[in-house]
This record gives sequence, C-alpha cells and structure tokens, in this order.
Amino acid sequence: MHWKNVVTDEETFRKELLAAVDMTIAQWSDYWAYLKAYRDTCVAHHDPKRELIPHYPKLQPALDSALFYYDYVRAELLKLDIRQQPEDMRSYAKDFESKCAEAANAALAATKTIIEPFS
Repeated sequence: MHWKNVVTDEETFRKELLAAVDMTIAQWSDYWAYLKAYRDTCVAHHDPKRELIPHYPKLQPALDSALFYYDYVRAELLKLDIRQQPEDMRSYAKDFESKCAEAANAALAATKTIIEPFS
C-alpha cells in the first residue's frame, strides 16, 4: 500500500523517514531516482544489449526506509487493535536469516556426497 494512502501527516512522516535513512530530501530524491533507474534498466526489464551491470546500488537506505514504514504501519494498526505482525521486524528478520542459514547448511550437508555429472 502506498504510504500516501496510509499517512495522515505527510510532512512529519517525510521528516521522520529522512531521519531514519539519514538523508536530506535532495539526497533521498537522488537515491530514489537512481534506484528506480536501476530497477527499470537492470532488474525489471531485460536488455539483451547490456552485458554488464556497472554499479549495484546500496540497498541499506531502501531497507531502512522499509523498516521505518513497517514500524509506522504497525503502529497505525495497533491503534485499531490489529496485532497480526511481528513486533520487531529487525529481530524477526535476523531470526529468519538464522533459520535460512540452518536450512542451507543442512541441505549442503545432506548432499555433500553427491557428485555432479558436469563437474
């Protein structure tokens, strides 16, 4: 859901979002445009003429903004007594990452004796 459909005080939301990502509005606008251009040209649309991706964007600001938005939406839902989401997405994500690593390690261990026919 687009943030403008959820947020009642856009000015405060923007100010707090920019603080969460540690950027000015100009920096955020430049970052958003760079990330969108990367998505449009390197991710969402295949360009057979492009052989290399010269630069990968830093995704930490995008992640920080998503976590900020999650916290905002969760707080709004709590006002409606809706408690379906994890309380802390950061710790939830770390726990999930740990579980994924465990699953990957178990899969690697279970298949380590298999010899690839093309190796």
